[in-house]
Amino acid sequence: MPNQEDRYLQTYRCHKNLLRIVLIILLAVVTLTSSIFITAPNVQAAETTYTIFDAAGIVVPAIDAKAYVLYDAESQTFLVGKDQDKLFAPASVTKVMTVLLALENLQLSDKIIVTREMFETIPNDYTRLGLMEGEEITVEQALYASLLISANDASMALAVAVGGTIENFVEMMNSRATELGCLNTNFTNPYGLADPEHLTTAHDIALIFAEVLKHDLYTQFATTLHYQMAGTVLHPEERGMQNGNRFVANEQFKYDGYVGGKTGFTELSSYTITAGARREGRTLISVVLGASQSTARYTGCITLFDYGFDNFKTITIKPDEFQPIKDQTIAQVNDAIGQTGNPMVIDEVVLELDDILTTTTTRAARPYSCVIDERAATLQADQDSQTLEYPLYLAFDDGTRYPVGRLAINVAAVQTEATTKSPAFGPKGSVWRTVLRVIAIILLVVVIAFCLLLLYAMIRQDLKKKRRNKIKERK
Repeated sequence: MPNQEDRYLQTYRCHKNLLRIVLIILLAVVTLTSSIFITAPNVQAAETTYTIFDAAGIVVPAIDAKAYVLYDAESQTFLVGKDQDKLFAPASVTKVMTVLLALENLQLSDKIIVTREMFETIPNDYTRLGLMEGEEITVEQALYASLLISANDASMALAVAVGGTIENFVEMMNSRATELGCLNTNFTNPYGLADPEHLTTAHDIALIFAEVLKHDLYTQFATTLHYQMAGTVLHPEERGMQNGNRFVANEQFKYDGYVGGKTGFTELSSYTITAGARREGRTLISVVLGASQSTARYTGCITLFDYGFDNFKTITIKPDEFQPIKDQTIAQVNDAIGQTGNPMVIDEVVLELDDILTTTTTRAARPYSCVIDERAATLQADQDSQTLEYPLYLAFDDGTRYPVGRLAINVAAVQTEATTKSPAFGPKGSVWRTVLRVIAIILLVVVIAFCLLLLYAMIRQDLKKKRRNKIKERK
């Protein structure tokens, strides 16, 4: 019959073998969980390089201004500029935003009752229509006065009519500017009062003016040579208004296709202007800030207009030319899906393209190709649903590329009968994968806990044996 020491040795060997088995199981669990957590390799397209459009090679016009810009409104392209993002005081060019908000929020026949808030803060040397407290005018009359003679009290009247208070209206001005993409503009008043904090840029003015030109009424008012305002109860005499813009009033500066503008001047801003011209479906907007004299701003605009119409051309982007690239990309995505082994499918394809593109006249005559940037999106094998977006370009043979749109391919998981009835480790959708991960983690924790308990029991058994041996030795 085995003695006590033999029984302990037998128990120890049993525990040791059991520990080996547990360690093997633990190793298997770790291997299994690692295979669950590892995702399929990314499908990555080869990297492509491209250059951004550069108007180098064309003689840039010399403009008497601290800052200027030329903008193509239809294609939303800035063609040329100098310090177009530098902050300047706009003077009465500010009224473009005031008129825009009035056209967006008021009717021409709406009545405005003049209050002291509309004129009492205007400096004495600033132009006024001569509005009186309690006088009733229409929005149409205030618009003509603001654009033809740059009447500051008329602009203040529009501001209060739209915003309720000047403070509220200024908030509306800045909010609308932000909506239009003007990131460097801060208006503090509705008419262009010289204020060190009332600042904008040539870039931002071009965006605002492009928006106001969407209203045909602006062109109607801004190109009117003379307007006769009917008398009111408090001011029975008619008020005559002669357009002070030389594009309208002076034959020397008349320009074919002119569709309106707005001038300004203060000691802080010097001479400023924004103007638009439209020919053959193209609308060019010029902005000149800080001209040294009044006539220089007009000649600067004319020089910019000529430069834009003579050296740039707008071409139509044809969706059918991008069809081969679209088909090829869809095929590549399907191949990538097949490599993952996951039940996924393309369920939507969206091709978005600009209608037109403005480029140099010489470049527009060169051969071009349609290009997609395949490096922009990568299929993720462990995602159930995803959208792959690829930028699209027109690439001319001189190395210039223009972004003209995007191709969006939506990939979604497919729930099949096979995936529904598969055993626990078969499905690879993210839901099943998450469940398997949780189960694997729980199993791993249980095995580790069991190993610790077993180790604790072995150590405890060993301590008991030592105590018994010591007792025997004492006896």
